[in-house]
Amino acid sequence: MTNKYTCFDLEIKNKVAYVTMCRPDEYNTMNKAFWSELPHLVEKISDDASARVIVLSSTGKHFCAGMDLANFSLSDNPTEPKSSNTHNGMKKEAGFRITLDLQHTITSLEKARIPVISDELVVSNIGLPSQELHMLDDQPTNFYMLGTMGLASSIGLGLALSQKETVIAIDGDGSVLTNFGTLPTIANNVADNFILLIIDNGSYGSTGDQPTYAGGKTSLAKVAEACGCENVIECKASETKDILETAIKSKKMTIIVSKCESGNIPVPVIDIDPAVIRYRFMKEVEARN
Repeated sequence: MTNKYTCFDLEIKNKVAYVTMCRPDEYNTMNKAFWSELPHLVEKISDDASARVIVLSSTGKHFCAGMDLANFSLSDNPTEPKSSNTHNGMKKEAGFRITLDLQHTITSLEKARIPVISDELVVSNIGLPSQELHMLDDQPTNFYMLGTMGLASSIGLGLALSQKETVIAIDGDGSVLTNFGTLPTIANNVADNFILLIIDNGSYGSTGDQPTYAGGKTSLAKVAEACGCENVIECKASETKDILETAIKSKKMTIIVSKCESGNIPVPVIDIDPAVIRYRFMKEVEARN
């Protein structure tokens, strides 16, 4: 994937985004186009989830000569004479807006989507969750469930109990309801390297969004607590990233119920043979233990 900008060349290869400043004759100064193009391409990379890493490099003998002072011009044409009648308040307001634009560029880098799950063993629920994970970030550390509804959490727990690496089971509310015995089993077999992430959209998403009881009166977070699970967190979809990061760092068994809207994006089927999925996953587990 390659895109052309005025100040940057962008190439995405093997999930690495190579962003290269391409104005060596101008010493890659940070002009107005620089400050508008950089957040655009960073946000595009983040929104598309097309890369796991952004590498910023340059061309010429100078990486970057610094700020182009034309950024602080109130006119898009720096050679245009300034009116002496311009009110000081208007100048200050324009300067303030220029500063906000510059800050937005830095903020876009901070907010770029960095995968939370990057080096953990993942057991993913049957159907669309596995297909979406495969589409976005296929890794040998991902074990895709292709035909056993409700068992992602059980397999994940067993894997966590049998070895030392962190295991994240991505399950759905419908699947947990199908295998209701999984929650007391998890509660009574504590593995501090195990995280159960329940994507609770109140529906059977892979079969047509039929409603589940988790979308009605049944709270899976309360059920998990009643079963004896000690570290249970219910959160909004927008909070899931931060909560999952905290859970991974905590080294404590955690049940996360992420409440989200029902709906799916178009995803291709997984074209890897099930035997290959199992083999490469087992080899990865073996290599880590």
